[in-house]
Amino acid sequence: MRWNGRARPHYEAWYTTASHLTTGAGFWIRYAILSPSRGAPRVQVWFTSFVPDLAESNVAAAQEYSIEHFSGETAEPWGLRMGPSLLEQGRMTGMLDAAGTPVTWDLVYQPVTDALELLPKPFYRTRWVSTKVVVPHPFLMIGGKIQIGSRTFILNGDPAQQGHVWGSRHAAEWIWFHCSAFVDDRGESMPGYVTGVTAQPRVAGFVLPPLSFGHVVWQEAHGALRPATPWQKRRDDRWIWSGRLGDDDVTATLTFPWSEMVLARYEDPPGGEVFCHHTERGDCTLQLRAPRQPPRIFHAPSSAHLEIGSRTADPRAPRVVRVQR
Repeated sequence: MRWNGRARPHYEAWYTTASHLTTGAGFWIRYAILSPSRGAPRVQVWFTSFVPDLAESNVAAAQEYSIEHFSGETAEPWGLRMGPSLLEQGRMTGMLDAAGTPVTWDLVYQPVTDALELLPKPFYRTRWVSTKVVVPHPFLMIGGKIQIGSRTFILNGDPAQQGHVWGSRHAAEWIWFHCSAFVDDRGESMPGYVTGVTAQPRVAGFVLPPLSFGHVVWQEAHGALRPATPWQKRRDDRWIWSGRLGDDDVTATLTFPWSEMVLARYEDPPGGEVFCHHTERGDCTLQLRAPRQPPRIFHAPSSAHLEIGSRTADPRAPRVVRVQR
């Protein structure tokens, strides 16, 4: 935890995204601290589900608590408590009411690979960069139970990831993606992930041109990715990132239907709103091609996690996360 209990403006969030391969469902769980320039600090617990062909299991809600209902530890054993919800190393539990639908989760997870710093190291050492992000668990195997009304989802080693973002204000605009659910042409799971972010950061009060940082980790090899899709086309439904992994050229192609997006309104700590458009039901295709060899292609259908952050809301996102206070 980066918040010292006093600093403002400050925001901080721990987010977990997971794909339930048995049903094709996806889940987004977010524990957040908000310490605005004006007003009392508070915390929020978010839960959003993306369940195909089962409307009653698609919920999007957040519960807000006053700071008196929050406790956090920075030393071992690390942990956060927000109301009845808990996030700690290796486990997360929670409950909330989503417009009359009760939601609970009790999940355990094991990291499979090292933490990832998405940004260059100098960004983490300066206070002039207003938002920072690390991925403590870029490849998780998650298990446990999620209950949405009468529907139960049992996760058993399903692919997930966990990120941590904090700062004095959100980036002006951004896109983000992550996928670790690839299978080969026989349907066998593959050990690897792709992730990336492009953002217009604020440095010393100025909005900079977009900066991009992408990564591919595949069978213990690590390579860099860069966007091939122009920043101006970020609201289209197809992004392409490319790079190198050893001797291989790598291309990651991500697509998402806007009908699968949910709109989340974030309060920016200095004031104003930021709009996050998010889904766990994107598609990702990863192509690796060595010189003079046919391409090797791996797919992750309806299990890529993507979002677009903006100062304006896009009406194509049909659902909105409702914050209950």
